[in-house]
Amino acid sequence: TPLADFVLVAGVESPLVAYMRRDTPPGVNVPADLMKTKDFKALTLNGQNSNTLNLTLSLDLLGVSYVPVPAYVGLKEVETAILQNTGQMANTSLSGWIGSAEPALGKLVIPIWQLTARGAKGDYPRSANLPNLQTFEEFYASVKGKPPSADDIRYRALRTMIDPQLAMFRMVLLPPKTPAATVAIMRKAFEEMWTDRAFLSDYARVMKAEPVLIPGAQGQMLLAEIGTVPKPIKDFLVDYSTRMTSK
Repeated sequence: TPLADFVLVAGVESPLVAYMRRDTPPGVNVPADLMKTKDFKALTLNGQNSNTLNLTLSLDLLGVSYVPVPAYVGLKEVETAILQNTGQMANTSLSGWIGSAEPALGKLVIPIWQLTARGAKGDYPRSANLPNLQTFEEFYASVKGKPPSADDIRYRALRTMIDPQLAMFRMVLLPPKTPAATVAIMRKAFEEMWTDRAFLSDYARVMKAEPVLIPGAQGQMLLAEIGTVPKPIKDFLVDYSTRMTSK
């Protein structure tokens, strides 16, 4: 059953953080130094995974010379490989960054940018949980002198693929054709939970971040986008992934 056919109860928004070893030649002391590097290894999950595609498409848009390594089974394995200098760049979710990569890798790495969900105005504002980390769009504009082109198939594919996921990084779903009364009860329960101070305190303590709830009705519209991806974007992503994994 297509994911877009399911009924969304609630979602939790999360940005992604791209990070890099500081000792990547000739040295990465500030994020813009990425543009001086050459032929570093970008470590990700398999070639069909959004973890891989969002990082490699971003690097392609920037015109950076790198070696993609879409070969890992989990992000903890990626972190270990970064620690051992098997590779130099990777990315992870907000919870993965705050709860694992940042404390495990410490000053060995530097965050380069965050990929964030599309805002209400169609822009890409910084996550409230990462107010001091520039977005990919900000980084691109700072090193290229202009924003990414909306006509570039790579940027269109990146955003078409990643926007719904970032907006609803964690989802609670009900089966297709669930009765409307049941959906309403479940959505109301989750919305009330997100106002419970004890729950919010426990969430912040465990996740080390404040939750950003996507209500069910809003999330349902985002979920529907997944089922209406234009064929040129689908074809591009299939071809892109195939070419990357055949190298």
